[in-house]
Amino acid sequence: MTSRTPGVCAVTGASGYVGSIIMRELQQHMPVVAMARHPQSEADILWSLESDQGIAKALRARNVKTLVHAAWICAPTALRKWRRRASKAQLRSSTRLSARELSASSLSRASAL
Repeated sequence: MTSRTPGVCAVTGASGYVGSIIMRELQQHMPVVAMARHPQSEADILWSLESDQGIAKALRARNVKTLVHAAWICAPTALRKWRRRASKAQLRSSTRLSARELSASSLSRASAL
């Protein structure tokens, strides 16, 4: 039988209140790496919700297999920005869904003929 290593767990918002509690608990059970706007050590990954840089390479380099997302920006302007983005994404997905439903409906009517 081979031993299974769980890999590393990355935690976003690790320097915040909730993220730091999650980090402390997880560190008792597995290797953990922090993802934060203000890294505390060389092992931490510099990252924020507003970052447009890819982090896949950094995650792979640290053998990250699990990610816990605990990051949040509490600034009112950030909240408005996220709501706008969410509304646009919902509109796009509902438009795609309607197009798929229309296509499925058309196909079922055509096959019934």
